[in-house]
Amino acid sequence: MAILKNSMIWSFSGKLGGIVGYELNGQHIIRAMPVVSKRKASPLEIINRARMKAVSKYLSPIRRAIKFGYQNLAPPGSRIGAFQQAQSYTFKHSLDYDENTVPFVNPEKVLVFRGKLPTPVQATVEVAQDHSLVFSWPSMKSTGTHLHLVAFLYDGIRKHDLLSSGPNLSEQSYTWRHSFLQHPDKTPIHVYFGFRNSLTGEFSDSQYWGSFNTQ
Repeated sequence: MAILKNSMIWSFSGKLGGIVGYELNGQHIIRAMPVVSKRKASPLEIINRARMKAVSKYLSPIRRAIKFGYQNLAPPGSRIGAFQQAQSYTFKHSLDYDENTVPFVNPEKVLVFRGKLPTPVQATVEVAQDHSLVFSWPSMKSTGTHLHLVAFLYDGIRKHDLLSSGPNLSEQSYTWRHSFLQHPDKTPIHVYFGFRNSLTGEFSDSQYWGSFNTQ
């Protein structure tokens, strides 16, 4: 892989023969296309391919939300982007196997947001009668005016909803009438939430609450 320094002259985007060029976090990258191996894959390679496929299946539909939640792990100039950071973490920490040894992403182990703020372990979530979500958290005297609730809902397939800037933590509770209320069904909806400093952009790691449905 090469990083072009004089990018105004030499940069290009796209494929040219066996090389590909693209821009990542403000840097122009050129790299060779991967060599396709003609030998039979080993059992370990087959498992790793299945693991990567499982991660891609879970994260690809929520790419924009993941890039939002991992943005501080890939500041401008980083060689590894925010989504790639999330793929790496999920591959290493969030996979389980079914009875046939087929890998799948365990929603409980996924981190949608990552950061240095304290994780909201004392916060709670309740499902109201109309299936809206009621978030509550204890008083935090030292929060200031910049810490806010962030939350994310995902059915694990395609549908999702992001609360990117909820109430200030001084309010201690919030009722979220999320987009899943528009089309109720029995699909489990996974709930993630955390805190974000609106001044610095720093996140806490997300907390997994559990799942619910809207019917």
